[in-house]
Amino acid sequence: TYLRSAIDGVAAYFAAKNATESQIATMQKYLDEAQKIIEGHGEIEKLSEVNEKFHQLIRDAAGFVMVQNWGKNMQIIDSAIRRRVNIQDYKGILRRQAEHQEILDCIAKRDPEGAEKAIIKNIREGIKFIDFNSKINL
Repeated sequence: TYLRSAIDGVAAYFAAKNATESQIATMQKYLDEAQKIIEGHGEIEKLSEVNEKFHQLIRDAAGFVMVQNWGKNMQIIDSAIRRRVNIQDYKGILRRQAEHQEILDCIAKRDPEGAEKAIIKNIREGIKFIDFNSKINL
């Protein structure tokens, strides 16, 4: 998770500089879709998929193939952790959704430092709520 936060921090920094308006609009579409899932008390798995798409698009918008590939590899490893976060800290989903909006707002405002700081916080904060000894099957 810490390595992923560093990679996604670099991605968010450069996404704030390089993202197209179309990519920013698609990021907002993903956040809107996530919000509908949350409001409808939808499936955690679907929410996790939408969130993963959001993070991957940030990496894509950065414009560096190496960052895209490293991020994909980290996300594969990290996805089980993120699902555990969503299950064990369900109440925190609204907080994480607000953090995602903050990331996107920084990208849209072309604020690289703000985007980097916001995504690192988002990724690292979630880990604080995990009970790794839980018997939850993922």
